[in-house]
Amino acid sequence: ISTNIHGTDCPNDYCIVSNPARAELPISDGVIQDWRDDATLGGINDGDLIISDPGTFGPMEVDGDLLIDMGNDETLTITGTVWVTGDLTFSCAQDSYIVLDPGYNESSGLILTDGQITVGNNCAFNGSGETDSYLMVISSKDEPDEDFPVMTVNNNSDGVVYYASRGWITFSQNAGAKEVTGYGIKMENNSNVIYESGLANINFTSGPGGAFAIINWEETQ
Repeated sequence: ISTNIHGTDCPNDYCIVSNPARAELPISDGVIQDWRDDATLGGINDGDLIISDPGTFGPMEVDGDLLIDMGNDETLTITGTVWVTGDLTFSCAQDSYIVLDPGYNESSGLILTDGQITVGNNCAFNGSGETDSYLMVISSKDEPDEDFPVMTVNNNSDGVVYYASRGWITFSQNAGAKEVTGYGIKMENNSNVIYESGLANINFTSGPGGAFAIINWEETQ
């Protein structure tokens, strides 16, 4: 597959063919465990859960699989950290959104799973509405095999930060993201990632109450 950067096929002055030196990923296991603990403080749902109505959700631990199934013109507002012990699936109709509560202000929030993540067609994600506020979706599943991605992002999904430090992330057919960090990333069929300069310093918080915060996100230069 040919790659073109700044109007010229690689290799050129803007594209480096050799692998860069390994860098430590910006979120530690300890921080991820803190996020799990914070979600648990909001309550535990024992077993699989399906959310099919617009409204608010979080903070919560889902002890099982979680399906977020949004219909046309529906919005689910995340009001605190969500931790899923099983698999996480987003199923979205047209003009449906998963967003952060406005109380996050300029901070960002997250949904974390220990299993696999599937983001269906047309899923759109937003922060609180303020600049530099983002929703992050994280898989902590340890599966470094390219043939078994821990996260699959499908057609026309956009507007979110994805993180999977121990597994592969696959994007297909016009799927997009604000930022992606993974053990490996596979881009298929016109998918894209738009890295924003503000992502060099995101403030993550547990929710409108702000029980914890992470500053100095330094993955990109």
